[in-house]
Amino acid sequence: MPERLGQKVRGLFLKILLIGPANSIHLQRLAEALSARGNSVVVATQHPAPVPLLDVEVFELPMRGGIGYLGNAFPLKSFIKEFQPDVINVHYASGYGTLASLACPGRYILSFWGDDVYDFPKASKLHWLVLKRTTDNALALASTSQAMITEINQVLKPHQKVAFTPFGIDTQVFSPGSVEKSETPFVVGTVRGLEPVYGIDLLIKSFARLVEIALRQKVISNKDEMRLDIVGDGPQKQELQALTESLAVADRVRFLGKVDNDHVPEYLHNMHLFAALSRRESFGVAVIEAMACGLPVIVSDVGGLPELVANGKEGFVIKNNDSESFVAHTMELLKNRSKVGQMGISGRERVLANFSIEETIKNFEALYSENIQS
Repeated sequence: MPERLGQKVRGLFLKILLIGPANSIHLQRLAEALSARGNSVVVATQHPAPVPLLDVEVFELPMRGGIGYLGNAFPLKSFIKEFQPDVINVHYASGYGTLASLACPGRYILSFWGDDVYDFPKASKLHWLVLKRTTDNALALASTSQAMITEINQVLKPHQKVAFTPFGIDTQVFSPGSVEKSETPFVVGTVRGLEPVYGIDLLIKSFARLVEIALRQKVISNKDEMRLDIVGDGPQKQELQALTESLAVADRVRFLGKVDNDHVPEYLHNMHLFAALSRRESFGVAVIEAMACGLPVIVSDVGGLPELVANGKEGFVIKNNDSESFVAHTMELLKNRSKVGQMGISGRERVLANFSIEETIKNFEALYSENIQS
């Protein structure tokens, strides 16, 4: 067990215990940013981070898998007794929330992420009862989007107010590139898991329609003038590749595979437009990463995505599966690349004002200050 656990270190503001998946980039960013602010931060997890976190201790819970959310209750309880945190913040309300409700009922702030309220409580009455108990046992609640707050209130009817704590990103890592793109091939792109929920099939179909119309109007003439870059991997890869073949756009679509988050900006810098045509989305971190890199975005009007974009200013919000709107807006940008730059500037300004990691920490610190353990 780390030497400094349970000890007040000079200069530190709060002792914070984060309980959640340490292999998630979102939790890693939060933990490291809280530590950089002078807090003593420990992450308790049964999903270890692939690399050590900067100035953050990690307490690995001994059991893995679904049974761990029950079996790890005793070691977590013992750890909390020794560490004596000022704040306990649990991330992901279903699995880790269940664990916390057994180990430290009434002491934790519960942060919802998405599937834990959109899917888990609807699986069965038992699932709903488990999540309801976890919610009722929480000291306070938090969510990454206003759309999810609405869902939490409708599904669980909590007695606590749900705080708004959107994910934040490092705007120095995610920043505009230096490549001049006015004369380069027009690249539509996305960074998504290749899963049905993210609507990659909808994007490919919309892109194929875009190519058809752009060729007909002689806006483009060959495959080197426009392409679609898809960054990510997942179970739909072969199906999606077959779809590009059937729509005769395989020579214009590149499947670039999964990349580490720190390398994502390199791919975004080659794009002119970022698309997120998800069928469901609780927040949309990939969208704000693209906006921070100076890209206009087109998003579907689902979940938290419309909260990220002022329609017509940083990009466009379209109805789910509306290919014609996608084509019309993309053609507008294809014909007027100066507008691409203008929207990109507005998008970065919006991220800096609302979705930087610094803004995230302000939100969490305000929440923590209201719920410090006595």
